[in-house]
Amino acid sequence: MQRLKQLLVKRRLKKVSSVSEEPSPEPGPTTPRTSLQAEREAWSAQALSEHHQTLAIKNLPQEVLEVMFSEEAASPWGDYQPLFCLRAVCKDWMEIIDSTPDLWRAIKSIFHPEFQAMILRNSRKRTLFVTYDERLWTTDPSGEEKMEAFASLMRPTADRWRELKYYPVWNSKSAGWMLSLPFHNLHRLDVQGDGLIAHRQPLDAPKLQTLAVTHGSLQWRSFSGLISLILEQTDATLNDFVAVLQASPGLYYLSLKKTWLKLEAEDPQDAAISKILLPKLHHLFVYRSSARSLSLLLDRIEAPDLGHFSITQRYKYDPEDCTRLFELAAPYIGIFPFPKCEKQHRVVIRVREWEIELAIGERRIIVWTPTWTSENGPRERMRYLTSFLEHLDDRVCETVNVLCLGGWGDGEIGGYLGILHARFPQINELAFEAEWHYGRDMDVLCGHLTSSVQLGLGEEWLLPKLTKLTLDYGIFWKGGLDQLLQLVETRRSARHVEAIEELRLDAPSGGVDSSTMEMLRCSINLVEIYQTRVRHSFTLH
Repeated sequence: MQRLKQLLVKRRLKKVSSVSEEPSPEPGPTTPRTSLQAEREAWSAQALSEHHQTLAIKNLPQEVLEVMFSEEAASPWGDYQPLFCLRAVCKDWMEIIDSTPDLWRAIKSIFHPEFQAMILRNSRKRTLFVTYDERLWTTDPSGEEKMEAFASLMRPTADRWRELKYYPVWNSKSAGWMLSLPFHNLHRLDVQGDGLIAHRQPLDAPKLQTLAVTHGSLQWRSFSGLISLILEQTDATLNDFVAVLQASPGLYYLSLKKTWLKLEAEDPQDAAISKILLPKLHHLFVYRSSARSLSLLLDRIEAPDLGHFSITQRYKYDPEDCTRLFELAAPYIGIFPFPKCEKQHRVVIRVREWEIELAIGERRIIVWTPTWTSENGPRERMRYLTSFLEHLDDRVCETVNVLCLGGWGDGEIGGYLGILHARFPQINELAFEAEWHYGRDMDVLCGHLTSSVQLGLGEEWLLPKLTKLTLDYGIFWKGGLDQLLQLVETRRSARHVEAIEELRLDAPSGGVDSSTMEMLRCSINLVEIYQTRVRHSFTLH
């Protein structure tokens, strides 16, 4: 809008300047003013006065003002304050705003009935963004009366609704009539209940593209053609969910949160039948669902364009065996070829006392359970990791070149190096971070990388192509730096293994003192030292 104003002013000034491109000669002290000079000056003054008058923004064409108002005041979910500030400037602006239907498309149940009627009148036949929130009236003595008034006003406009945000309360009386309306132009439905609300009749919404339900029970198998599906704490069964997916081949975004997808008697145990092809699915997020149901679901879905994939399983008690889930998640996490946006092919493996995380790019699986102990935890996490790695595409394993490890101090993460070495032969960069600084992780890690280890019937150097190390400086204690220097020197002189060429230490600004810097400089022949706010980078000979 500012650029538009500048352009209009520039054109006006150009028009005025063109009138008097040739300046009038200044009359001398003895030269009388001619009538021609006086006429020219008067005409220039008049032109300049007209120019100043036309600069008033209220004189802009109505079409231009409508664009300006739309940029400044358009709000699809009902913030009309900026619009009313503009509307109060003058009568002309008020008339233009009131006669521009696109500025009046959001209506909320909280608005005063007269304002709601004004919005419907000014919006004419435009589609509407409707917010119906029953929670506002639960403690209002006249709440039922207000709900009925809003219902009476809005029912006749249902075929104009484009998006609906619906917030029902427990045992809502409005669910019956609200979700039975003819939503012939509804594109998005967002239901967020305080408690589980139930509506068993099919929804009359043939154009629905986005469905988001929290604490709701709907006729799931009546939905089709969805682009986005978001379910949280719903009662959808696995069969219900599969029916929706089969009827929505254009699905792009899928999210499940605390929706168990319980199995029914007729759920197929043979996952090879009824494959579900979702060629446009790009986002798949799951948080706390049934591992068995998810396994059956993942074995049936084919999503070749998946860019974001995340499964998080958290168990407070009675954890499930997730071995099969890790096995079936592997092809989704290690999708081949990698998405074009992922410039660095990186695998991430983090373990904590009660957690394991495996990730490649923007795709990951996490399992957390407090039932893991120091005895059964490492054993089960290793089983999950092994199952995951065995089912990764070999082409993915040949492409990955960056390994990120995270541990919690017991040395467990270092024990994974052998299997990771065998599965990812092209690793040239290792990044390591520790949750606890004074643990055994660095000891085990350096021990495995400083000498050859027994693998199968022979000995091998782990990660022979490793040339870059990124470490958390906080993990070094006592002899920690000595271990690091020995690792660098040993691999530099060893045969059949690449030398470490770059070492990075992550630390707070000033975290690496000058004496340590000098020791590193002398010990490993630093060529350059790059210091940033949080990272010290050493390039080696």
